[in-house]
Amino acid sequence: MVIFNSVLNIVQVLIMEYAGQMVMHDLRVNLFKHIQSLSVAFFTRNPVGRLVTRVTNDIQ
Repeated sequence: MVIFNSVLNIVQVLIMEYAGQMVMHDLRVNLFKHIQSLSVAFFTRNPVGRLVTRVTNDIQ
């Protein structure tokens, strides 16, 4: 019974990790698509370094 519970716990952790990674992937893809749709004027007004920092740190 202990071995069965341990296996179930491992499977649960793996499923949760996978689900979390998929959510992060979807967020990154959606954010990338949004950034690609922005106008050149947006990038002129906002320093690219600040945008890269925001994108990198906010999704983690």
